[in-house]
Amino acid sequence: MRTGTREISGEGIQEQLSAIWSQYGATVYRRVLVLELAADAMARYDVPLDPELDAQACAEAHAIHGELCTFGFNDAARISQEIDALMCDPKRRNRSEASLLVGLILMLRQELDEITPTPPASGMVQ
Repeated sequence: MRTGTREISGEGIQEQLSAIWSQYGATVYRRVLVLELAADAMARYDVPLDPELDAQACAEAHAIHGELCTFGFNDAARISQEIDALMCDPKRRNRSEASLLVGLILMLRQELDEITPTPPASGMVQ
């Protein structure tokens, strides 16, 4: 016999996750902006990526992936996993990888826009 507990249905969990996402989802968009800055810097072949921006982009990519997995946004999480792998490999700092990163960011934004129809921040990547 259980006392003081209540069962939460799968639907109830989804509702709670949706409420949390609506409160904290904007954080993911802010993190994506850092990735966009890194992609822009990587595209400039004559200037090496600033070590601070590089470290921050790697951390943000990892955080985005974790957050999307936590909320169960599988398609967005798969894209963010690719971004995480790219950003956390220092050997992948060149113009062609920057082009790949831009494409992945665009795909990620499309997935995020399906989750949150009105994104709180517009990005640099067009």
